[in-house]
Amino acid sequence: MQLPKKRSPEMNHYREQITMQTTRPTEIVEITGRIAEAVARSAIAEGLALVFPLHTSSAVYLSDSDLSLTLDFADLLDRLVPASVAYRHDRTDYKRNAAGHLRRFSRATASRFP
Repeated sequence: MQLPKKRSPEMNHYREQITMQTTRPTEIVEITGRIAEAVARSAIAEGLALVFPLHTSSAVYLSDSDLSLTLDFADLLDRLVPASVAYRHDRTDYKRNAAGHLRRFSRATASRFP
């Protein structure tokens, strides 16, 4: 006996690109409100939001929005990957952003939120 095929509902999707300009070599930017606004504009009631940074020296992380924790995290990044080190990448790249690339390894490259 062959069971009738069930058709899966189509998955709705929405894409929005959020841009920002930073001014310091290491900067932690609060984007929760901008993400919430984009999700609201999607008009999708249930699903996942994928937040993915497009630059290779940026990352996304989830925190409880405690300013002291954010400052501690920035200090930790500075201790783990000091900007004062003469990284080989900085000798070959005019942007001299090796520290930013290396700091990204300590953070998630993308986050999914329900």
